[in-house]
Amino acid sequence: MYFLANSLSIWLVSILTGFAYGLIMPNIMTSASIVGDQLTAERLLVLYTLALSTSLVVGPLFETYLLTRFGYRYVFLLFIPLAILSFALSFRVRFPPDPKRTRRSIDMGKILRNRGLVSAMLANSTYSIPFIVFTAFIAIYAQSIYHVSRYLAYFSFVPFFLTSFLTRLYLTIRVPRGLFTPMLISIVLTIIGITTLYLSPNYAVFIASMTILGIPHGSVYPLSTLMISRGTSIEERNAANSYFSAFQGILGIVVPALFGVSADLIGIRLSVVLLLIPVIAMATVFIKFYLSSGLEQFRPGILSFHSGDS
Repeated sequence: MYFLANSLSIWLVSILTGFAYGLIMPNIMTSASIVGDQLTAERLLVLYTLALSTSLVVGPLFETYLLTRFGYRYVFLLFIPLAILSFALSFRVRFPPDPKRTRRSIDMGKILRNRGLVSAMLANSTYSIPFIVFTAFIAIYAQSIYHVSRYLAYFSFVPFFLTSFLTRLYLTIRVPRGLFTPMLISIVLTIIGITTLYLSPNYAVFIASMTILGIPHGSVYPLSTLMISRGTSIEERNAANSYFSAFQGILGIVVPALFGVSADLIGIRLSVVLLLIPVIAMATVFIKFYLSSGLEQFRPGILSFHSGDS
C-alpha cells in the first residue's frame, strides 16, 4: 500500500498501519506472557522487548543500506516476504482462552484500576515522556546546540540504542525478582542523563549523556510489562496490555506537540531540562503507589490464572 500511495492516500495508509500496530503489539505482549511457567513467560516478555531494541539498531542500518540501491517506494516491497512469514506464523501464536463469562461481564473499570496496569503506566511514564521527545527532537537539539553535521546529530542514537539493547539483553538473562530496585535505578539514571544532557558543554559529553539515557530506555519498558504480567489474571491481560499500549500512543501524540510549543517559547535546551518535572512527578506517584500495591512481594513461580486484583 505504501508503494502505491500518493501524497493524499498515504495519510489513509498510515492510519491503517497505525490501527494494525495497535492490534498487534498488545497481542504479542499477551501471547508472550502466558507461555510456560511464570519465569519462562517473563523471560519471553523481556526477550520481546529485546527484539524491539534489535530492530531499532539493525533496522536503520538495513534501511540505509537498501536506500543506497533502491528508491523509497521499492524499499517497502522488500519487506513483503517478512510480512508474509509473520502472517503465516501468527496462526501458531497462543492466546488466552475466552473466559466463560461473556465479554460484557468483564469489568473494564476494574482493569483500568488494576494495580499492575496502573503501576506499569506510571513506571513507563517516568521514561517514555523524555524518550518520545528524544526520538523527535534530539537530532535537532544536537545540531542547534553543538552545530554538528546531520550525520553526527543522528549518530547520537547509536550509543543510546546500543546501551538499551545491552540492558535488555541482561534483563533477558537475569529476569529480576523484585522490580522496585531496578526501577529506582532507572529513574535515577534518567534524572542524571537529562541533567547531563542539559549541562553538557560539548558534543562528547552529550554523547555520554545519551549513553546513560539508553540504560533506562532498555529497562523501564520491560519492567513495566512485568508489572502487568504479575498484577493481572490471564483473562484480564490482553485488555490491560491494550490499555497500556493505548496510553503510550496518547503520550506519543501529546508530548511532541507540547514540547514543540515549549521549544518555540523558551528554547530547546531549557525545554529539555524541564522534562525533569514530569519525570520526578511521575516517579514520586509511582513509588508511592507501587510500594502499597503488594506487587513487590511477588515471586516468579507457576503461572497463575488468578493473579489479578480480587
